[in-house]
Amino acid sequence: MVAKFVGNIRRDDFRLRTNYPYLKTRIFYTGEFNYFIFIENLNDFPFLNFDNLKHEFDNAIKMMGNPVSLINEIPKNYIEEYAPIQDDKISENFEGAFFTSPMLINFLKAKYNLYKIVDVSTDFTNKNFVVGLDYVKEQEKNNLQHELDKLGLPFTFIIEKKRL
Repeated sequence: MVAKFVGNIRRDDFRLRTNYPYLKTRIFYTGEFNYFIFIENLNDFPFLNFDNLKHEFDNAIKMMGNPVSLINEIPKNYIEEYAPIQDDKISENFEGAFFTSPMLINFLKAKYNLYKIVDVSTDFTNKNFVVGLDYVKEQEKNNLQHELDKLGLPFTFIIEKKRL
């Protein structure tokens, strides 16, 4: 199973455009763990050097472990193109945010305060975020699952029944 990195890749693209708000980007997926960000209008800015920008992106902008590279040509055989996070949609589904483990736990407890979230852990072997939830009705679990899936994080959310 290939991890779903689209959310993280879109956040990396967003951070690039935060540093360079005049750039227009496109995001491509070519299979396996191969994501690419193409800068459409790089030639409009002669003061930007692609190799220097790529070095900065790789070492100071993208999150460690994300399988994404800057490219200066559109890939010929891409499978899918993803829209960048739009400036006016940064807070939508919290796509413009990134999380450390404690931040994710606090975020989930705050955003979904109607749910009794017991804990959150990461199962790296199976590429899952495991959310312990104290629930009575299956619909409550399903509603939270639906909300969590919208976050666009690279691992799948699995909800386990736990008691507070």
